[in-house]
Amino acid sequence: MFNEREQSMVLKQQTHRDHAVEESVAPAKGAPAPRRKTGSRLLKAPPGAVVVVAVISEKGGTGKTTMAENLAVQAAASGEEVVLLDIDPQANAARWGDRRERDEAKREEMNPKIISAQYSRLEPTIRTAQRYGATLVIIDGPGHNNPAMEAAAKQADFVLVACRPEINDIETLDLVRGALTVAGNPPAVVAFTQAPSRGEYEVEAGKVAERLYGFRSCPVVTHTLRAYANAVLPGKTASEIDPSGPAAAEVRELYKFTCSQVNKIGGLKHG
Repeated sequence: MFNEREQSMVLKQQTHRDHAVEESVAPAKGAPAPRRKTGSRLLKAPPGAVVVVAVISEKGGTGKTTMAENLAVQAAASGEEVVLLDIDPQANAARWGDRRERDEAKREEMNPKIISAQYSRLEPTIRTAQRYGATLVIIDGPGHNNPAMEAAAKQADFVLVACRPEINDIETLDLVRGALTVAGNPPAVVAFTQAPSRGEYEVEAGKVAERLYGFRSCPVVTHTLRAYANAVLPGKTASEIDPSGPAAAEVRELYKFTCSQVNKIGGLKHG
């Protein structure tokens, strides 16, 4: 049990963290309210609602963070006010955000906004983002099954499970299924990543994922393309460094698919 002094210190630390998150998602002082595009938006969420998509994986090196980053930028380009929440202890997405804009003043105006967050504070962080006008929150989850993965899935309206079409990766889906069950079984699909350009390994991998672990497979597969890797160092995405390239096309289709799945959901968790 905490004594009175320790309780006061914990409360002050938590208040400081919450204020830091609030400052990260709040519009810059004097900035006009964001003008949302309506014609190009693919998400059909009710006014005031925020859609939450979690990108998770049980195994490291699957391209999970790259997927989250690329989806966040694509969503922003499609008219959403996006917050990318990085709850992975490695904080790769947060560091990518630092490289994306090194000017602190300009960072306040960024879309998407990238925030390093604690998984234990996910719900209030999402509520804060919603209060300041976010329409889409993408959670970059940890690269293994732990309470953070469960927390991300619990808050999510839709879950993308990043997985390479290899047996060592596919066999980890059993642990992911367990985490999703604990989280209440939110709608989820396996999104195969880093597929070889030749062959159709993902087709057989998808059959195995469904037969053994009950996962549907996303029809959009991302491949091992240089644009994904080349974009990371300057804090960019595939669609920004090569808008007409194959990687950018994959991201656009993955975003369209994600929106189509979210639009089928009857009630959002953060409406």
